[in-house]
Amino acid sequence: MIIKNMYLCNPKQRKRMIVCIAEKPSVGRDIARIIGATTDKKTYMEGNGYQVTWTFGHLCCLKEPNDYSENWKHWSLAALPMIPPRFGIKLYRRPRHQESVCHHRETDAGGRWYHQLR
Repeated sequence: MIIKNMYLCNPKQRKRMIVCIAEKPSVGRDIARIIGATTDKKTYMEGNGYQVTWTFGHLCCLKEPNDYSENWKHWSLAALPMIPPRFGIKLYRRPRHQESVCHHRETDAGGRWYHQLR
């Protein structure tokens, strides 16, 4: 799950909200119920200072060893342990309906949180 505190552009007012993105609708709706986001907007839930949306599957994963160093593409026991200076993530590129909703949430927030993931 991704949680980011951001300003969302609302036509009526600009307010600070916390956006949560879960990996599937059932988890998103459970989180929304627990934190008090009870207004159903079909593709996301809103309320109590939160917006909770979801994808259909994982958004990202840890980088593979060869993403850090070409030398780690074909490794041996002698090269272990392979510990990068900082672990990174990479985003999955899968066209899904809900990604447009997550993109809308990102656009509302000025794109700041999405770019921090990259």
